[in-house]
Amino acid sequence: MTTETKTFKFPCHRCGGRIQASADYVGRSIACPHCGESIVVAAPAGASPNDAGKERAGDGTGFLKKLSRILVGATVLAGLLLVGVAYWSSRRTVRQGERTTATPASGGAAATISPAGGSEAGAASPVPKSSSDLKAGEISLERQAKSSLIYAVGTVTNASDFQRFGVRLELEILDQAGRPAGRASDYARLIEPRALWNFRALMTDRHAAGARVYKISEDP
Repeated sequence: MTTETKTFKFPCHRCGGRIQASADYVGRSIACPHCGESIVVAAPAGASPNDAGKERAGDGTGFLKKLSRILVGATVLAGLLLVGVAYWSSRRTVRQGERTTATPASGGAAATISPAGGSEAGAASPVPKSSSDLKAGEISLERQAKSSLIYAVGTVTNASDFQRFGVRLELEILDQAGRPAGRASDYARLIEPRALWNFRALMTDRHAAGARVYKISEDP
C-alpha cells in the first residue's frame, strides 16, 4: 500500500516568500529558495506537533523495510557466489586430476605428466649451463697504425640455450719465444644464447707476439 506524502506551504519568516515542503521536513533547517537565508520549517497551521514525528516514524519504518530487503538480497547473492566458487574449484580439481595421468592409446603403463607440462617418459631434461659452453675461437693480434697499442681480437661463442651475464675473458700474453709475458682481459655484460661475442683486449706489452686463453668466467 502506497502512502501519499503530505505537503504544505508556509511563508519564509525573513523574506515572506511562499515555500512548499513535505511534512517530514518539519523542524529541519533549510535554505530559503527566495532569499537564501537559513530557516526552520514550521508545522502547518492546525497540525499536531506529533504529526511530523509520525511521518518521520513512518519514513523510518519504510527505511528499515528497505534495509531488510537489501540485507536479504545481499545474503542470497553471497550464498550464490559461494556456491559458484565451490563449483569452479571442484571443476578445477577434476581437470588437474585428469591432466595428472594420461593413458597411451596403444596400451601399457600411463605416462605421468610433470608439473612443467612435459611427460617424464621420454622427455629430455634441459642441460644446465656450464662455463665450458663459452668457447673462444682463434685469437689474432691487431696493431694500431702510428701507435704502440696492440689488441688481441677474436670471438667467444655462447654454445648454450641460456643468456650469459658478466662474461670475463682473461688472456695470457706470449713473447717471441712463446713464454707468458703478462695478462690482458675483456668483459661482456651479456651474451645471448647461441651468439658470438667479438672481444678486443688491450695488450700492455708492445713486444707481444701472441696470446692464448687463460680463463673464461662469468658473474654468479
